[in-house]
Amino acid sequence: MEYQPETWIVMTDQQKGLKNAIKTEIPLTEHRLRVKHLHANWSKKFSGKIFKDMMWEAVLAANVPYFEAEMEKIKPVSTEAYDALNKIERAKWTRCAFRSETNSPMLVNNWVEAFNKVIIKARDQPIITMLHTICHLVMNIIQEEGKNYGSLEVFHVSIYKSINKDPRLYVHNYFKKEAFVAVYSHFLEPLLGSTLWPKLDLPAIHPPNIRVMPGKTKICRRIDPQELKEKEEKKAKEKAKWAKEAIAGLYKASKQGVVMHCKICGVAGHNTRTCPKKRTSEGEGTSQGS
Repeated sequence: MEYQPETWIVMTDQQKGLKNAIKTEIPLTEHRLRVKHLHANWSKKFSGKIFKDMMWEAVLAANVPYFEAEMEKIKPVSTEAYDALNKIERAKWTRCAFRSETNSPMLVNNWVEAFNKVIIKARDQPIITMLHTICHLVMNIIQEEGKNYGSLEVFHVSIYKSINKDPRLYVHNYFKKEAFVAVYSHFLEPLLGSTLWPKLDLPAIHPPNIRVMPGKTKICRRIDPQELKEKEEKKAKEKAKWAKEAIAGLYKASKQGVVMHCKICGVAGHNTRTCPKKRTSEGEGTSQGS
């Protein structure tokens, strides 16, 4: 695949070192900021759902007039928030300023996070084993996606009903079936196992000794304080909603954790059906009757 830097996108956090490196080494590549990280930094001073919603409306604006209209909505709420957001270069975070050559509206790197989650077990393995594992995962993905070749015919297009033309004329080749097939048409050569490697008269390469670092091993990523706060708020809302619905009688309250007491003897751990005293009284009544 030919490298065309003007059609490539590099998405990073707000790190000055990365910004300077991209500007120096690959100046023709489009540099975007991950909006989730951008909002996390912005929300440290301007937090709340109102600011978050207004920011995302500006981020998703498809053209300059819509973007400016959304930005003007922020100014009456907080001129300081407006100035802080307006200082950031538009081409790095709002869709209306993205290049048309890249043909990508991506604002976050969720697909990268999803891939990291898939290879989380492989990342702890030695380098060669890790590459083997990732290769097998990618081969399985290509195989699964290849099953959809025949049924794939999806277009993301907005067209007026009055235009009596083929919608394909208004869709870029990147989003057509042919492009999808081309992406997943590559064949990954199977990797040979270690038993089939050529024998060399050289010292064997062994993995380095595992050094156990102090503290608990960290596998999961660091959660941003703002993200943790949002998760707690969401959990609290769900709990309040469940409680409200439970009061309204939509759900039956669970008896999990409730200690049951027998109504006959008052002892915990059994009910009237399995009460020993009940069995004794029933046995005595049966013997007297006989």
